[in-house]
Amino acid sequence: MPAPPSIDPPTLDPRALAAIAALPSTGSGDFVPRLLDLYRAQAAERLSVLRSASAAGDWATVQRVAHAWKASAGQIGAARLAGLLVRLNDQCRDGVPVDGLSLVQDVDVEHARVLGALEAR
Repeated sequence: MPAPPSIDPPTLDPRALAAIAALPSTGSGDFVPRLLDLYRAQAAERLSVLRSASAAGDWATVQRVAHAWKASAGQIGAARLAGLLVRLNDQCRDGVPVDGLSLVQDVDVEHARVLGALEAR
């Protein structure tokens, strides 16, 4: 029996941010914009570190950054990006990744898509 076709998650699942926005607020109502500003700032720094560390073959640093970034990507609904970061994290944790440079490039491309989706919302 053939395997069912895989279904790629959307670049940005709007349900994730809607769920965050629906949480009870104890302060001003601008939590989601502040969260996204924080995500953008941290993601830019993380991507820069991923690029330089992977170019230098510093897979331990790549693993630490991928591990930290995957959670925040998942929280904002960037499941495809989070999945790439999980793969990168797992491969680096197990040693020198087989396709680490390629995965970092995939993360870079998907991150750009996420930023575009955030701007379009």
